[in-house]
Amino acid sequence: MKKKVALLAFIQILMLLFLTSTSQSMLITCSIENENRIETAHRETKLITATSESDPSKGGTLRIGMSYFIIPSSWNPYLDPIVALDRYPMFSCLLRYDENGEIISDLAESWEVSKNELNYTFYLYSNVKWHDGIEFNASDVEYTWEMIMTNPDVNTFWTNYLPLDRIDSINVMKATTIVFVLKQPYGPLLHYLTWVPIIPKHIYGGTKLTMNEANQEPIGTGPFEYADWQPDMNLTLSANKNYFRGSPSLDSLLYRYDIPIEKLADFLLNNTIDLVPENIDPNRLEEIQKIPGITIVTADQLAYHYIGFNLRNPILNYEFRRAVAHAINITRIIECSYLGYAKEAISPIPPILTQWHNPNVITYDYNEALAKEWLSKSGYSGETISIKVGDWDPLKTNASQIIKDYLEVISINVKLEYVTEEEFWDTIFVNHDFDLYIGGWEISEDPDDLYHSFHSDGFTNAWNYSNPTLDQLLEKGRNTTDYNQRKEIYDKAQEIITTDLVNVFTIHQTRINDHNNDFHGLLSTPSTRANSAYILENTYYEPVLSGKGKSPVKIAFIDSQNRITGWNPENGTYVTEIPNSEILEDQNTVKIRSSSGNYTLVVIGTDNGTYSLETISLSLDYKYFDPQQATIRENQTRLYYITVHENGSITVINTIPDLNEDDRVDLYDAVTLLFIYGSTPESSHWNLVADIAYPINKIDLYDAVALLIEYGKKWNSTYYPKPPF
Repeated sequence: MKKKVALLAFIQILMLLFLTSTSQSMLITCSIENENRIETAHRETKLITATSESDPSKGGTLRIGMSYFIIPSSWNPYLDPIVALDRYPMFSCLLRYDENGEIISDLAESWEVSKNELNYTFYLYSNVKWHDGIEFNASDVEYTWEMIMTNPDVNTFWTNYLPLDRIDSINVMKATTIVFVLKQPYGPLLHYLTWVPIIPKHIYGGTKLTMNEANQEPIGTGPFEYADWQPDMNLTLSANKNYFRGSPSLDSLLYRYDIPIEKLADFLLNNTIDLVPENIDPNRLEEIQKIPGITIVTADQLAYHYIGFNLRNPILNYEFRRAVAHAINITRIIECSYLGYAKEAISPIPPILTQWHNPNVITYDYNEALAKEWLSKSGYSGETISIKVGDWDPLKTNASQIIKDYLEVISINVKLEYVTEEEFWDTIFVNHDFDLYIGGWEISEDPDDLYHSFHSDGFTNAWNYSNPTLDQLLEKGRNTTDYNQRKEIYDKAQEIITTDLVNVFTIHQTRINDHNNDFHGLLSTPSTRANSAYILENTYYEPVLSGKGKSPVKIAFIDSQNRITGWNPENGTYVTEIPNSEILEDQNTVKIRSSSGNYTLVVIGTDNGTYSLETISLSLDYKYFDPQQATIRENQTRLYYITVHENGSITVINTIPDLNEDDRVDLYDAVTLLFIYGSTPESSHWNLVADIAYPINKIDLYDAVALLIEYGKKWNSTYYPKPPF
């Protein structure tokens, strides 16, 4: 015990001297390899500073990277539906999905359905306010739906997708009760109510939808509210302090829109953003995994990729489509383009939707000989077949080249034509200017999505497909609420779609999101993206200081109150005394959750040899301090003094080494450093000896003498090999 007390007392004195020195700019800030990363991090410091010392999980700004081609043209979700579909947390719906794909309450606290399944009564929360302080009530819901049904300025997405023709009336019973009256039962009604954000009647009522100022400065009821918009650059949302479920933990959200999709990973690595909610290129994962402080989250997606055929072209008959289906090795696409982050698709409903997916549909295995046989039956005589591909997704462009190669093996002449995101919709869905195209469609939790793509009148039926039997099934699926009946209907629908080969289904891509470890709760599931309102309202900021030692050392952190977490050499065990800390023994890693503080990192030699060490502060950026293969002897101790500042930056100082092996760190060692390594602050061999004396910006003898005056002639008995002369 005496050994521990003596060690703690000694360290306490060192810490006192160390803390005193910080006000004199005596310390060299922990460096990282990329200087630009340091500059960016300091520039963004104010955005992610915790605001509550008593609760480090309160505060912080989450910076979200959004690729430049999804910039909304208006913040009114009914003029630009991407505002609703990307789930910006400014707005709320009557209902929403949780992370398990279950429909739960949003603005509607509860609901009930009449026996005849025509009346849906919703009981609204009574404590909801709009961001401008006005109380929300049922008339806002009534106004929103009537506006969608009657206003000619509403984007056609809503008028084509929503069951407007099924609604007979919407009746306000009182301020917190509203009833939807249907003309006939409608199975997916609750599902579609999770799509429709409610907008304020007192803002939009009686005005022209396209001219309202709220289109640029929106007012909603969601957990975050509009703060600032820099066109084509940044959107800032601040926490809604009056949110009816309680104010979010985060202070604000910053959306960046000036980032090309292929640069999202770079911005994450350079600490310019904290979250990438879009898919990261799997080719970057190995690089990202090497950076401390980034979490990679994967989840199955409710989406499918496919090859679409324009059935207006008589060349693309069933036999030709069958040849294409057998010609392509989907496994190779998964391995070569998606690096395994995908699963083979056999129908438009992914297996993750177990309640709706039919695993027994007809499938088309890769078979070159069979593909050639079907092609010979098709009447194809060498015509050039164009394949339109979006140029913004490198994974799809890679996959398209693989598809082209396989089709050319069976002697189909293929021309790849790349179109921009802005051109894609008009090219495929309006002008139908394609033979084949590589598509991807995100579906939802309800199989009614099949109606839009495969019914003869479907809004996104770009291929001009029509099958009366399928039309009847899809209509029947809408007209019943019984799960068992609907399951039978949609199983049969999937069988027809795959048999007719209107599409060749290729893959279900795995969603890959990455985020800064300092932000917790950023789940990603098939039903909830990491940037959805449901997730963000529960996300909190809590920085983590961690240290990782590699053999032959053990490590421990000691805080300013002399509490230890890590390896205790006195009794040969791990201890956890610092609050909110943990030890990962298998990784020899200590983690401490703290927004700021002063710590001593103790490195204890367990054998003779070299070691590497990382000390990581994630509150500002993913930077680490690495003393470059330092050498240690068994039972020796090296100390690193660490300050995590309130603004999130980290400062580290290492003890000067004993270079002449006399068991003292003294003037001879300081002069030896100057003699051997020179007097440049950039020299890594100086470790973290500070520039503290005039002239500034030059480490020289004056600094060495000042250090000795400040700290005395024996700071720590450490062994360091004598450098080469």
